[in-house]
Amino acid sequence: MFTNPPATGYGIIIRNDKGEVMAASSTRGAPTSGSKEAKVLVCHHAVEFSFGLGFRDLVIQGDNITVMHKTTKFGTSSSRLGHIFLDIHSSLASPYWFFVSFIHREDNFVAHSLARFAKHISDDVIWIKDSPPPALKSLYFDLAHIAS
Repeated sequence: MFTNPPATGYGIIIRNDKGEVMAASSTRGAPTSGSKEAKVLVCHHAVEFSFGLGFRDLVIQGDNITVMHKTTKFGTSSSRLGHIFLDIHSSLASPYWFFVSFIHREDNFVAHSLARFAKHISDDVIWIKDSPPPALKSLYFDLAHIAS
């Protein structure tokens, strides 16, 4: 979340089962009321972005355990963000495969690098089958971490 000017940055990375980058996105969004709202919105954006590119088998990872848990709990939600969860559930209710998991913030460097980059853009930036330059250092760190 950015304060000057007020906005939210969304970072999305799509990788295959070998860890290779398939697509990535940096998006600058409207200000949110807090971190949880931002995490729900980026989850929604990630699902829509993935489906828009034709991906149907998804492993959705995020560093907010509550958001990841509620993403798997289909049904009605009376929370203030319930309508966003319902939209995510509607998208995931298709006959495709998905798995949702919580990851620690320190394991989410690539997405955070892309989210921070969004502060400096006015339009969405999308990379297809290319490693996104704003996250190269984080990608190299991830690969070294996976290999060890």
